Amino acid sequence: MSSLLSTVKSLFTPDTPPPLDLAARKRVALDTVNRTPQITQKYAHLGASLSSSFIDCQLPPLSPPSTTTPTKYTIVNSDAYTAARSLLTHHPEAIGKVAVLNLASDQHPGGGWLSSLSRTQEEALCYSSTLYPTLLPSYYPWPNTGPGCVAGIYSPGIVVFKDDLDHWCLDLGEEEVRVVAVLTVAAPRGPKTRRGEDGEEAIRDEKVAEELRGKIRLVYRMAAGNGKEYIVLGTYPFSFLTYPFLLSHSFLLPFSLLLHLLTPDLRRCDGLRRVRLSPHPSRSGDEGDPVRGRVQGCV
Repeated sequence: MSSLLSTVKSLFTPDTPPPLDLAARKRVALDTVNRTPQITQKYAHLGASLSSSFIDCQLPPLSPPSTTTPTKYTIVNSDAYTAARSLLTHHPEAIGKVAVLNLASDQHPGGGWLSSLSRTQEEALCYSSTLYPTLLPSYYPWPNTGPGCVAGIYSPGIVVFKDDLDHWCLDLGEEEVRVVAVLTVAAPRGPKTRRGEDGEEAIRDEKVAEELRGKIRLVYRMAAGNGKEYIVLGTYPFSFLTYPFLLSHSFLLPFSLLLHLLTPDLRRCDGLRRVRLSPHPSRSGDEGDPVRGRVQGCV
């Protein structure tokens, strides 16, 4: 029993250095921004790019599945980029086919990263990669709910060249640098909730809930429609500030609620091989526990 407790404790309290203070985060942020053009050029042969596109409405449904092979789901306690790098290390066939979700602000690029220097999921991605310049000011703001809220930014060639905040955003070794696509989509802010007949919390306003379903569909369509077969979802569609009731649940809940929200209308898309959920924005994890599931049809 003591061994089990030690294992569980280590998952949520990893042995990591003390966090960077505000001044240190500012130095990291400025260094990342200043080096981004050079880094992008250096890894252009791997698909690195500062290009991006704003998607202002829902994308068309994807093709029906050409195979009955189930999509594999893996849950890891990790920063999203760390999870993506681990995925690429363990699955080299995924190179060029990985997309990472940016749980984003729809008001300001990077959630106002260079001003706030915070540690949110979106800002954590900005510290470690070339993402920030692809979030063009001209894209902002877009509606959080209502017409036009199902929207986002597709950044196809983001270079992850620094470690996560838990590890001081130190430069990665040459063999550890990775290029991924980033999907920038915002969840509804502060929706009112209710407790359903099954005892679980749910969004009270069905219109907002349907908009959330639309945003999740957009994430999958952005990824698979651009040839990405592996997705790292982070905590989407949940933020502990936006959905405080999740604090009382296990970190498996995002996975179960994600499927619950979209069933029966989330469908297995042609080409989607693996979905990785990374519940904590700044905690390192290992290869994780696989969860397999299959849903029929297309998104």
